[in-house]
Amino acid sequence: KASGSQTGTPAKEQTVSDTVYYTGLLPGREYTLTATVMTVDDEGNPVSLLDEDGEIVTGTLTFTPEESEGSAVIELTLDSSLLAGRKAVCFEEIRLGGIPVAIHADIGDEDQTIWYPQIRTTATDQETGEHVAAVSENGTFVDVVSYTGLRPGGSYVARAALMDAETGEPVKENGKDVTAEKAFTPAAENGEIVVEIPVNTAGITGRTTVVFEELYAGNEESGGNGTDSGEKTDHVGRETIPVAE
Repeated sequence: KASGSQTGTPAKEQTVSDTVYYTGLLPGREYTLTATVMTVDDEGNPVSLLDEDGEIVTGTLTFTPEESEGSAVIELTLDSSLLAGRKAVCFEEIRLGGIPVAIHADIGDEDQTIWYPQIRTTATDQETGEHVAAVSENGTFVDVVSYTGLRPGGSYVARAALMDAETGEPVKENGKDVTAEKAFTPAAENGEIVVEIPVNTAGITGRTTVVFEELYAGNEESGGNGTDSGEKTDHVGRETIPVAE
């Protein structure tokens, strides 16, 4: 709900807004809509999302349609930190007088899916292939970004920034922060990409640097590619590279 998109940021408490479209209901009759949050296990099988108490995450809404066709919105609150690197899919059921009259339960329905990306990074110096960098005016740090829980075919941008481990401040060259980014479209939910960061290590000899990586999802409603308008979905740091003296 907060992002208004199908890419979520894992949070201890998050509200999911589920819009259910219906046809063939009886105007003026009272219906009960039940929504259940599902995810997939390691084998890809649909399973109910359980909260910290082991209870199924679900919600109900009673409504009386004025016409046979329309929509209803149900909101569910969940701990989406349990979904980091995974996806959530809403299953719905509409009942009339306790009898099911409509059911939607498709774990592969992308319109009902929210992705919760997670990334991990491994950064090394291109010349040494290690976590210790050589001294070079034309150095490159290679940051391998492993991701899980991305929307296949979606637009993402990985942005890397080089920080000073001692001060916590950005490493600068010619007054500008040392950064790099890479736009990509994943073919699968899980995979990895490489972000190369050009850096003059001769200017930071004897210092220890840390690569911070951020992943942005493109603005789905406006069709943006995430470079100028996007949502930060995850932030991972602490990939340390000391530079030799």
